Amino acid sequence: MLAEYIRKKAVYVQQMIGCRDPFEAARITGAKISYKDLGSLKGAYLCSFSIPVIVINENLDGNMQKIVCAHELGHHILHCGINQSCISMQFDCTSSIYEREANIFAAAFIIDFKKAIEFLSEGYSISQTAAILETDDNLLKFLLSVFDITEAPDSDFLK
Repeated sequence: MLAEYIRKKAVYVQQMIGCRDPFEAARITGAKISYKDLGSLKGAYLCSFSIPVIVINENLDGNMQKIVCAHELGHHILHCGINQSCISMQFDCTSSIYEREANIFAAAFIIDFKKAIEFLSEGYSISQTAAILETDDNLLKFLLSVFDITEAPDSDFLK
C-alpha cells in the first residue's frame, strides 16, 4: 500500500471517531482489547471466531501501549483477517510489509502530520516537536522518513 493512502486511511479513522485515541478507535471499529504478559512480545492482532482482538503487553508503559494499540489497530484496519504479532517496534524499512504498513498507520493516526511540519518549520527540533505533540521521538522520525523528511528542516523549510 502507498504511504499516502495509509496516512489518509488513518486520518479518516481518526476523524470518524473524533479523536486520536487508538483504544477508542479499536472499540468503535469492533476490535476487543486484551492486556496480557507477553514477555518480549509487545502486541498482537488476531481474529478469534471472527472477533478481532488486539492484545497488548501489560508490562509496557502507557505511551508504548498507546503506540502498540495504534500499530495493531493498523493491522485491524488494513489487514483484517491476517493474524499479526509485533515482537519489537522497529520503525525501519527492514520489517515485513505488513509491519511497515501498520507502523505508518500508527504514526499517522497518533501524530498530527500538519502540526508536526508546522512546528518543524518554525525551528523546533524533532524531540521538541514530539514532546509538544505528546508522542515518541522515534515514531515522529519514522513518519517523517516515510515522507522523505528525514531530518528536522531548517526554519525556512516551507517558505
